[in-house]
Amino acid sequence: MASKGKPKATTVKRDPNTLVAQARPNEEDATTLARTVLRPSIKGAVTIKEYSKKYGDLDLIGLVGELSDR
Repeated sequence: MASKGKPKATTVKRDPNTLVAQARPNEEDATTLARTVLRPSIKGAVTIKEYSKKYGDLDLIGLVGELSDR
Protein backbone atom coordinates (compact mmCIF):
# COMPACT_ATOMS: atom_id res chain seq x y z
CA MET A 1 0.00 0.00 0.00
CA ALA A 2 1.41 3.40 -0.99
CA SER A 3 1.77 6.22 1.51
CA LYS A 4 -0.08 9.47 0.75
CA GLY A 5 2.11 11.77 2.85
CA LYS A 6 3.98 14.81 1.62
CA PRO A 7 6.62 14.16 -1.01
CA LYS A 8 10.11 14.30 0.39
CA ALA A 9 12.08 17.43 -0.39
CA THR A 10 15.16 16.83 -2.46
CA THR A 11 18.34 18.48 -1.32
CA VAL A 12 20.70 19.76 -3.96
CA LYS A 13 24.26 19.21 -2.81
CA ARG A 14 26.37 22.26 -3.55
CA ASP A 15 30.04 22.18 -4.38
CA PRO A 16 31.74 24.14 -1.57
CA ASN A 17 34.40 25.31 -4.01
CA THR A 18 32.16 26.69 -6.75
CA LEU A 19 31.20 30.34 -6.66
CA VAL A 20 28.11 31.57 -8.47
CA ALA A 21 28.45 35.02 -10.00
CA GLN A 22 25.29 37.01 -10.60
CA ALA A 23 25.31 39.15 -13.70
CA ARG A 24 23.80 42.59 -13.71
CA PRO A 25 21.30 43.42 -16.48
CA ASN A 26 23.02 43.59 -19.89
CA GLU A 27 26.42 42.78 -18.34
CA GLU A 28 28.91 40.73 -20.34
CA ASP A 29 30.18 37.47 -18.84
CA ALA A 30 33.77 38.73 -18.67
CA THR A 31 32.68 41.79 -16.71
CA THR A 32 30.63 39.70 -14.30
CA LEU A 33 33.59 37.39 -13.69
CA ALA A 34 36.03 40.28 -13.21
CA ARG A 35 33.70 42.10 -10.80
CA THR A 36 33.20 38.92 -8.78
CA VAL A 37 36.82 37.82 -8.45
CA LEU A 38 37.93 41.33 -7.53
CA ARG A 39 35.71 41.45 -4.44
CA PRO A 40 37.97 41.57 -1.36
CA SER A 41 36.07 38.73 0.34
CA ILE A 42 36.57 36.47 -2.69
CA LYS A 43 40.26 37.29 -3.03
CA GLY A 44 40.79 36.78 0.70
CA ALA A 45 38.92 33.48 0.76
CA VAL A 46 40.89 32.07 -2.17
CA THR A 47 44.17 33.11 -0.51
CA ILE A 48 43.19 31.66 2.87
CA LYS A 49 42.08 28.40 1.26
CA GLU A 50 45.34 28.06 -0.65
CA TYR A 51 47.61 28.79 2.33
CA SER A 52 45.61 26.85 4.94
CA LYS A 53 45.71 23.38 3.42
CA LYS A 54 47.11 21.94 6.66
CA TYR A 55 43.61 22.48 8.13
CA GLY A 56 42.01 20.33 5.46
CA ASP A 57 39.85 21.23 2.50
CA LEU A 58 38.22 24.47 3.65
CA ASP A 59 34.82 25.44 2.26
CA LEU A 60 35.36 28.39 -0.10
CA ILE A 61 31.73 29.50 0.12
CA GLY A 62 31.93 29.44 3.93
CA LEU A 63 35.13 31.47 3.90
CA VAL A 64 33.60 34.08 1.59
CA GLY A 65 30.57 34.32 3.86
CA GLU A 66 32.63 34.78 7.02
CA LEU A 67 34.90 37.38 5.41
CA SER A 68 31.88 39.27 4.05
CA ASP A 69 30.37 39.38 7.54
CA ARG A 70 33.50 40.98 8.91
